[in-house]
Amino acid sequence: MSVAFTRLVTWFTLMFDCLKGKIGIPVSVTPAIGALLLGLIALQYPGVLYWGFTNVNEILQTGVAATAPGQGLLAQLTVAKIIASALCKGSGLVGGLYAPSLFIGAAGGALYGSIVGKGINAALPGHNAIAHPQAYALVCVLGYSDLLKRTAAW
Repeated sequence: MSVAFTRLVTWFTLMFDCLKGKIGIPVSVTPAIGALLLGLIALQYPGVLYWGFTNVNEILQTGVAATAPGQGLLAQLTVAKIIASALCKGSGLVGGLYAPSLFIGAAGGALYGSIVGKGINAALPGHNAIAHPQAYALVCVLGYSDLLKRTAAW
């Protein structure tokens, strides 16, 4: 996920540099364009507009986010958060990367743990040999934020 995120940041940065260089859009307008595109994403997924600390707490306590019922919607929100964060960074909008990386890591870890758990339980009924999704979420929160720092240094 972090490699996809850093590639998206690079792509959005090049896209906005192209808008500035070839079309002649002023530097002060590109964050407004980024905010407009972010608003379009937020019409479908309003959860991309805030840090997501509440969702991270819910994921770590319950394994899924109460505001995002079901694994499918949580996966969509994770992808939307990756795209929205990369769009903001690439367009020059003010904001950080640490808080979004916490949400992305927690959601990705919980999804992974849940999917692996269901797969193992389907293959070997009655065997609960894996950890709860919250454990995967916690590991991925720490791992994804660290991996994001390392891949951003490329």
